[in-house]
Amino acid sequence: MNVFKLLTYDIKEHNYIRYTSFLPIDNPEGFWQMIFREIKNGIGRRRIWYIIQQIWNPFYKNCEPLNKVVFVPISGNNVRVMQPIWEKLDIGDYSILEYWNEKYVPTKLVRFWSLVYILPLIWLYFKSTRDEKNLIRTYFEEFFYTMGWFVVLNKLLIHHPIKLLVFSNDHCSCPRVLTKIAKELGIKTLYTQHCSVTERFPPLSFDYSFLDGLEAYLKYLQAGFPQGKVYLSGNPRFDIMHQYKNIKINEKKIGIALNHHDDEKEIKSLCMSLLTRGYNQIVIRPHPDEKFDPTWYMEHGIEYSDSNVENPFEFISRMKFIIAGECGIHLDATLMGIQSIYYNMSNEPPLDWYSYIRNGLVFYAGNIDELFNILSSDNSNYQENIRVKAKWYNAAYDTVHEGFIGDMMADFIRCELNNKIEFFDTKYGFKKTFYHDNIIKTLS
Repeated sequence: MNVFKLLTYDIKEHNYIRYTSFLPIDNPEGFWQMIFREIKNGIGRRRIWYIIQQIWNPFYKNCEPLNKVVFVPISGNNVRVMQPIWEKLDIGDYSILEYWNEKYVPTKLVRFWSLVYILPLIWLYFKSTRDEKNLIRTYFEEFFYTMGWFVVLNKLLIHHPIKLLVFSNDHCSCPRVLTKIAKELGIKTLYTQHCSVTERFPPLSFDYSFLDGLEAYLKYLQAGFPQGKVYLSGNPRFDIMHQYKNIKINEKKIGIALNHHDDEKEIKSLCMSLLTRGYNQIVIRPHPDEKFDPTWYMEHGIEYSDSNVENPFEFISRMKFIIAGECGIHLDATLMGIQSIYYNMSNEPPLDWYSYIRNGLVFYAGNIDELFNILSSDNSNYQENIRVKAKWYNAAYDTVHEGFIGDMMADFIRCELNNKIEFFDTKYGFKKTFYHDNIIKTLS
């Protein structure tokens, strides 16, 4: 991007997800205080000398060359989606680009260019409403580093022979930067989900989008027609599920999956209610990105599942029930035939972002009495009744391709690099479907 484009870039549209999915939060730290903190962190003799060195010896000439296929994971959940794909490729064909890797994305340089191109952010903040200003301060790093990522990542991509970028996140700032740069440089982009999506996600803007199923596609349509080709394929993150599907090690256990929406008092209250009613085989599992102290739970005889060690399907396979609030683990449990209950443990009304309640994918307990009614009910026909709804969320469910989507997508990448996409479509039985005036490809 040239200087004019950078100075006139719409940072608000770029950070679309922050305005559609998050409630304003009163942040006591001031905007200018944050700016001055970044200036302080960015200025100093060592930092200035580092910038000067970059003129003669740029970082992109010293880092390890990126191969023609580059995976861009920005979290552990992204890795779980991408790893089944890259493991099926020749190691010399791909690279893994973590945006926090100093070799490829030096923080000092990103901060420097963010300060150079600070005007678009200042102008956005100046014209924002009070609630919008709260959002900018709350997610300040996402907004502030946008311009720096543009400059640094653009230099990186120009100097490496990349043909395809693979993403599993379409709404955070860094992958959105890379997607825009790739379009300008003629680099193809591929996207596959890392979790269920909501109507608040931005429109698909990739050359190829591999979605879980029709449910996800219809949600993306609400934001706008997708660019590029869309495949309803299922997802590599479900491949590992086949190792654990229908294996019930202990059908008496209740798994409680948590996320950042949940309130600790509500969680502990639920645990005490379960223990009081005789449900003493409980396993608590926090989200992998959440800081969590399991001491209280372990003192009360509650087992702890470390989500950074035990994969979700191994955890689910040990349960008879899963209890969670706004969490994608409901879908994982359903696809494994384990009964999942939506029980709100936050201080906000149920959001149902993923439409699990609306679509009848999960049981819904509005209060503790309804929860115990579900736990004590005979739901022996659950797995058979959920089959059609499960396929709505996972196009590969109950097909010959289930469990092998990572292999399929690796094959697609090889075909794309060799201009043989039509061969791929025929091989895997993808057929064109006209839906809402847009062409998608579905498994036959």
